[in-house]
Amino acid sequence: MSSSFVYMDAVLWHSRSLSPTGFRWMMTLIGAWSLALASVFLVVGAYPVAGFLGGEILLLFICFKRVIRSRSVRTHVRVTSRAVEIDYVDDAERVRSKRIPAPLRSVEIIDAGRAGVLRIRGPNDEVAIGDCLTDSERRDLARRLRLALREATRQVSY
Repeated sequence: MSSSFVYMDAVLWHSRSLSPTGFRWMMTLIGAWSLALASVFLVVGAYPVAGFLGGEILLLFICFKRVIRSRSVRTHVRVTSRAVEIDYVDDAERVRSKRIPAPLRSVEIIDAGRAGVLRIRGPNDEVAIGDCLTDSERRDLARRLRLALREATRQVSY
């Protein structure tokens, strides 16, 4: 992290609509429904169907656990007078850092259908961020980044 003044410090998280408590409730309800349905199939003698119902619940559980684990994925963006520093943190808490030094930094929104990104350009490098944001959040972040970059370059004389 830089020792110069920080003009902007933001953390971008992937949004998820299901809390851990909601996940437990959902899995309990689906499991109960599946158990009731499997009991009906067992009574009528369709034994293999009950096993497949259990397999579907296990597959659903594994998929949702992967989604919940991906909640910790985030991007940390800092604008200082010396650089724009970006840290990508994956679900295993591994950090991959990128630093775009001053001057000649710009921010532009690249629309790629549903998965638009924000591109920060430096003298020799560029970085894409904001793939987890909605269009309005991406525009707001771009506006804030431009203001922070303007303020940072105004305070530093080269």
